[in-house]
Amino acid sequence: VGIAGYAGYVGQRLTDEKLAARGASLAAMFVPDPHQHAARIAELSDGGYVVTWNSTAQDNPAVSNRGVFAQIYNDQGQQVGVEFQVNDIAVGDQIQPRAEGLSDGNFVLLWNENTGREGSGQGVFGQLYQNDGTKVGTAFQVTEEVSSTQNQPEAVDLGGGRFMVVWTSFSSG
Repeated sequence: VGIAGYAGYVGQRLTDEKLAARGASLAAMFVPDPHQHAARIAELSDGGYVVTWNSTAQDNPAVSNRGVFAQIYNDQGQQVGVEFQVNDIAVGDQIQPRAEGLSDGNFVLLWNENTGREGSGQGVFGQLYQNDGTKVGTAFQVTEEVSSTQNQPEAVDLGGGRFMVVWTSFSSG
């Protein structure tokens, strides 16, 4: 998919054990700019899905920092609302977006950032959302270690509104 040489992310819903296609291809995200990358997708409890990605200079056009953005889609592949910024500050880089749908009707978006606000070079942060995109609380810091770099977060639903996050830590000793 592309316009004037730009690419977008496209997905295909698959069903049953034979992986039969369900419907036409779905445009998961298209931003006519070459600076969107690292897309991730998660299924939501209502049958919809959320796509998250990195975007360069979109959250702070004055600099080339990267931010994390997302778009929600319903179970028919139609956009729900508009794309939104996930990271809560627009300084430094927010990268490595991750998404996990939760069985209680929420979803969590995670990212790694190098703003230094957690006390080290890089830390992992997250934001909880309702399936309609309404924030639940404020962004939270996942990692506690401040003597090294923490990145590459992943989350898993544990049921009952609980989830677990793992990440890579590059310890100095």
